Amino acid sequence: MKSLLQLWPYFKKYKSALIIMMICGGLMSFCQAFVSPLIAYLFDRVFSQKTASSEKLKFVDQLFADTVGNEPSLLVWAIPASFVILYFLNGVSRYIHMFLMRYTGDRVASDLRQQLMDKYLRLNLTFHNNYNAGSGGLLSRTMNDIYIVQASTGIMADFIREPLLAILLLSYMIYVDWQITLAIFLVAPLLIVFLRNLARSLRKYGNRHQEVLEGLTSTLKEALDGVRVIQSFNLEKKLNDDFEQKTDAYLETRKKIVAREEVSGPVSEIIGSVIFAGMAYYFGTGVLDKTSSPGEFLSFVAAMGFMQKPIKKVQDAFIRLQQTVVSVDRITSVLKDDRTVKEKNPPKPFPKDWKEIHFNDLEFSYGEDTILNRFNLKVKRGEVIALVGSSGSGKSTLMNLLSRFFDPSRGKISIDGKSIDEFSLSELRKNIALVTQDVFLFNDSIKNNILFGNLERNTSSDQYEEAAQTANAKDFVEILPQKFETLVGERGGRLSGGEKQRVSIARAVYKDAPILVLDEATSALDSVSEVEVQKGLEKLMQGRTVFIIAHRLSTIKSADRIIVLKKGQLIEQGTHEELLSQQGEYFHFHQLQTESSK
Repeated sequence: MKSLLQLWPYFKKYKSALIIMMICGGLMSFCQAFVSPLIAYLFDRVFSQKTASSEKLKFVDQLFADTVGNEPSLLVWAIPASFVILYFLNGVSRYIHMFLMRYTGDRVASDLRQQLMDKYLRLNLTFHNNYNAGSGGLLSRTMNDIYIVQASTGIMADFIREPLLAILLLSYMIYVDWQITLAIFLVAPLLIVFLRNLARSLRKYGNRHQEVLEGLTSTLKEALDGVRVIQSFNLEKKLNDDFEQKTDAYLETRKKIVAREEVSGPVSEIIGSVIFAGMAYYFGTGVLDKTSSPGEFLSFVAAMGFMQKPIKKVQDAFIRLQQTVVSVDRITSVLKDDRTVKEKNPPKPFPKDWKEIHFNDLEFSYGEDTILNRFNLKVKRGEVIALVGSSGSGKSTLMNLLSRFFDPSRGKISIDGKSIDEFSLSELRKNIALVTQDVFLFNDSIKNNILFGNLERNTSSDQYEEAAQTANAKDFVEILPQKFETLVGERGGRLSGGEKQRVSIARAVYKDAPILVLDEATSALDSVSEVEVQKGLEKLMQGRTVFIIAHRLSTIKSADRIIVLKKGQLIEQGTHEELLSQQGEYFHFHQLQTESSK
C-alpha cells in the first residue's frame, strides 16, 4: 500500500473527476443492492399473491404504498418498471464512472511517461552508462510498467466501488437472517489467509517477470539497432538464440504468475458451492417451519449471488495490485534517482568576453576505476588544443566534464575564475558545440537537423544554407530530390557516413558557439569523405577555442598545443615538433602510426 500511495500526487491533479467517479460508483452500488429486496417483494406479493409482505420487507411495502399503491394489479407493472428504472440509473452511472476511470488512468499514464522522459533527459551520463539493461530497459519501464499502472486505475476503482456494494448486500443479508450470515462468513478468514500468501508469491514472481521483460525488450532493441553488424558477422542465430532464451524465461515467469492468478477462482467457487448448500438447507427448513418465506430465501440467494461479483472483483484487484506495486516501485526508483547534474539557483551569467578555461585538480572515477587523476590545464581563448592518449586515458571524460554531462569527483573547471557549476546548464552548453564520431541525427529533415543546433535563433533560409555551405554540405544536399527537406531516416540512416558528418558540422556551425569539441570527428570516414569533412571542420574551427580528440596524429599537427594523457594524468604538452623532439609518449605514438602506414 505504501508503494501505491506514491501515485496519489498524480491522481490528486484530477480530484474533481475522482469525486464524480466515486459518487457514480456509490449510485451503482445502491442500484445493484436494491435489486435483492425487490426480487423478494415481487415473488411474495405478485407470484405468491400474499396480501402483505413479511416483516423483513415492510420498508419495500411502504415505498410502493407511498408511490403507486400496493394492490397486486398495480404492483404487477410497478415492480418490473422499478427494475428498469434501477438498471437505467445503474447504466448511466456506470458509463460516467467507467469513462472517468479510464480517462483518468490515461492522463496519469501520460503524466508519468512525460515525467520519465524528462528524468531520462536530465539524468547524467553516469546513470545511462551504468544502467545494466540499457535504453531497452528504460523503454520497458516507460511502456510496459506504465501500462500496468494505467490498467490499475480500474483496479483501484474496484476497491472503492465493490466493497460498498458488498457492504450494502451484507447489511441486507444480516437484516434478513443474521445467524446464517454469520455462519457463512466464518469461512472468510481462511480465504484471507489464502489470498495473503498468494499476494506474497505474486509480488516475488511479478518483480522477476518485469526484469525478464526488460531484458527481452533490451535484446530486441539491440538487434534492431545493430542489424547491419549482426548480418555482417552472421550473428543472426546467436541473437535468435538469445532472444529465444529470454522468451523462455519470460514464459516461465508468466506461467508461475498465471497459475497463481487463476487458482483463486476455483478456490472461491468451491467455497461458494459449500456455502450455497448449507444456505439452501437452512432456508428450506425455515420455509417448512413457516419461519421464513420463499421470497426471503430468493432475495438472500440473489444477494449472495450479487455479492460474489464484488468479492471476486476485490479478490482479483488485490492479486493484480501486487504487479502494480512492482511496476510502481520500478518507475519511482528511476524518478527518485538523484544522479542528475545539479544547478545553482540563481545561476551566474556566462561571461561573454572570457579569456581562459582552467581545469583545476580534476579527479573522476567510474566505480573503482580512476579515469582522471589530479588533471590540471589552462587554455586561452582561441587556442586549438589536441588531446592524445590511449583508450581509457580520460580524453572523452575530460570533454564530458566540460559540458557537465556529469560532475568531477574532485576539483573544478572554471572560466575566468568562475566555476562552471555556477552557470545554468543551458547557458553553459549553449556556448559549447560538439561534433562526434558517432553522429546522431534526428529522424527529421536535413534543414531541421541543422536548425536544432540553436532553436533560439531567428532563422532564415540564408542562415541554415550558409551553415551547410560552410560545412561543405550544400553541394550534396542540392542534388537530393527534396534538397533541405529530405528526411534523413532514423539516426541519419539514409545518408552516407560523410554526409551525416557534414550535416552535424553544419549543425555546429549554425549553433555558433565559441567553444568547439571535436571528438574523433573524422576517424570513421573513408579518405574521400575525410577530405570533404576536414574542409568543413577547418572553416568551423576559425575564431573558436577548439578541443580535438583524435587518434590520427596527422589531423592535429597544426594544433597550438598537444596534450598527452596517460592513466588520467597530463604527462606531456607542446607543439607537434616540440613533442617529437622530446622523444616521449607522443613520439612513441607517432612512430607506431608512421610504421603502420607504410
